[in-house]
Amino acid sequence: MRVKALNLADGPTTNVGAGSGPRDERIVSEFAAADGGHILVLSDDHSLTKALRHLLTKEIAIPSTRVRVFSDNERFFEGLKDPDLDKRPLLLIVERSMHGMSCMPIVQQLSQLYQEQASIIVLTYEVPTEHLAMAFECGAKSVVVKPATMGTMLSKIANAIAPQGKLGVRITEAKGLLARKLYDPALVMAKVILEEHPDSATAYMIRGDALRGRGDAEGAREAYQQASNCAPMYLEPLKRLASLSKDFGDTEGRRSYLERLDSLSPLNVQRKVDLGDIYLSDGDRDKARECFEEAMHVAKQEALTRIEELRTCIAEKCMLKAPEMAEDFFRALLEGRQELGPGDIAIFNRLGLALRRQKRWKDAVVEYQKALAIKPDDETVLFNMAMAYADGGNHAEALKCVECALKSDPHFHTDSCTVSFNIAVMYTRAQRNAEAEQFLRAALAIDPDHERAKALLDKLAA
Repeated sequence: MRVKALNLADGPTTNVGAGSGPRDERIVSEFAAADGGHILVLSDDHSLTKALRHLLTKEIAIPSTRVRVFSDNERFFEGLKDPDLDKRPLLLIVERSMHGMSCMPIVQQLSQLYQEQASIIVLTYEVPTEHLAMAFECGAKSVVVKPATMGTMLSKIANAIAPQGKLGVRITEAKGLLARKLYDPALVMAKVILEEHPDSATAYMIRGDALRGRGDAEGAREAYQQASNCAPMYLEPLKRLASLSKDFGDTEGRRSYLERLDSLSPLNVQRKVDLGDIYLSDGDRDKARECFEEAMHVAKQEALTRIEELRTCIAEKCMLKAPEMAEDFFRALLEGRQELGPGDIAIFNRLGLALRRQKRWKDAVVEYQKALAIKPDDETVLFNMAMAYADGGNHAEALKCVECALKSDPHFHTDSCTVSFNIAVMYTRAQRNAEAEQFLRAALAIDPDHERAKALLDKLAA
């Protein structure tokens, strides 16, 4: 899945299986220890928050007082009022939705309240691209698509809180100057950045904000236009240009910028209403009606999305204790689709797991086959199908599926010691010990303390 529209010019991303390393651990440790940073998490995903808290407080040894987890909005905002957090750098990790309700208004509010103080990461299950675009538009610096390994989480956290090299440090300093309304020094810093990085959209944004702060609206407009030229998918320059056009009374220009924003991030209801209002003022009633109807459609889809998110939330809560109930909710999700597509593969994967937990491996295989009909080379589905065949003792078919997954993506296992270990086990059952050793070593490279991998490797070496 790729994000069509990003809200930052210099690299907000979704995870695609990134790993972590000593650099990431050092960055996160220094963020808490040397910089006095705090990490606050708003999530009702208890398995993820438990693993994340263990990673941060046990493995990286961040003081537990610097890592706080909340499962409801009110306590989360109460936690943010703690005087210890005043002027401290913050990392805020927030679910895209909780209890079937979107948390995007919360993300937007946090972005406005803690613009210079906080970096925001949004957690989500796999969703269509336009939903990710909306997350970035609301202020997310990064998005993590669940289920995610702790290696991926650590890498995302490190990248969110660490300025990337000299450029990142200068950008952070320049934004700090803007926050203090020191526009002349901010202009000097923007000039320095542009001398070294003439295509930096962020530097042009800093220049535009500084010029606008000084009252030079035309200079700001030119800077924002240059920022947009450098990064056509970057939303913020277009937003600034639309705002300036409104100030100038340039209705045609404002309409043009709003139209471009709407094409990049089509789930902003208010923007569609604003566009409709402009068309109405221009006398184009047909266009106005079209925009207003699109706004209503998006609003209705948001309501349906909330129902789907609530079903997903309930299904995940049932997965461990009542997998048969989880199955019902996952099937309801699929039955609610008018047409199945790549975005539904994650549901098939979770439905398959719910069936495997009921020891119904054959039924799980059937669901994985439906997913493969949508995307025949999906390595995650192929691996999960292999696990289902292994559950049923059909080790030959399990190995076939694994080798198809590896052919599709030879590295899909490299951020998960569990996946690497399970592949090794499948090779040992086929008495292909050389391949088994390869995957056992991959598992131990990720987790040197993985006892079962060490024991199996010793057994093979004996």
